[in-house]
Amino acid sequence: MINIGQEIRKLRLKNRLTLRALAQRTGLSIGFLSQLERGRTTVAIDSLRNISTVLGTDLNYFLSVLNNPEDDFKDKIIRSYERPVSLVEAEKFIHHYLSAHLKESALFPEIIILLPRLDATDGDVFSHQGEEFVYVLEGSLTVNYHGDIIAMRAGDGFLFNSTTPHNWYNSTLQITKILVVRHPNPFLAQTSEPESAPARK
Repeated sequence: MINIGQEIRKLRLKNRLTLRALAQRTGLSIGFLSQLERGRTTVAIDSLRNISTVLGTDLNYFLSVLNNPEDDFKDKIIRSYERPVSLVEAEKFIHHYLSAHLKESALFPEIIILLPRLDATDGDVFSHQGEEFVYVLEGSLTVNYHGDIIAMRAGDGFLFNSTTPHNWYNSTLQITKILVVRHPNPFLAQTSEPESAPARK
């Protein structure tokens, strides 16, 4: 995974922007941006998205897809501060895989961050084999489960059969963070990366 701070600095200089100019356009402080470029602090996804827009790129420039997340994991325990971004889907969903041995387990656990989207709707539902468990860690999630619209808040959990047509989305101004555990694990059927689910709205 690329060094985000170094890449921000590289793009800033390419765009002939000073730290002050970048700070003014993003609403972030000069001190914070300086620390970020030197790798001395981390950045929230919404702030990184703002920076990427100002620099004329998108999130996927900074958060590359890992073709095989297993290669970056050495231990069975995934520390929160070491958890990489595994997939950025259409600048709407950010996936963090939570297993160090994705090809050895029947379960596929991940944390998904749903970026704010006021234009999100129930959209198209889809179905696939297996079961899913969804637990809302932060924010609000709207679930379309076979036509029933279900509002979920932090602390709510939902276990369901994936063969039932379903979809979920975030139509708020805040980030939504969910824990998702799927069975069966798509890594068991893939040699490099999990199967792609149909795009959510």
